[in-house]
Amino acid sequence: MDRIDHVKRQRKLAKLIVYHNKIVKHHGDRSPLAAEVVGEARAAWAAAIQPDAPFSAMALAYLEAHPLP
Repeated sequence: MDRIDHVKRQRKLAKLIVYHNKIVKHHGDRSPLAAEVVGEARAAWAAAIQPDAPFSAMALAYLEAHPLP
């Protein structure tokens, strides 16, 4: 049975992967909507890698393996 921490970690990673994919998809797109989407996604990543953020080590490890453009 999954511990609650594992479920929270999996959910957090799933959200971060969605943000990562949005950044990759809209990288280089100069439309205002794309800029807004990328800005929100980058802000989420910036918050996720703060040392005091929950699961920040996991977020950093993911970024090391899958760098943002």
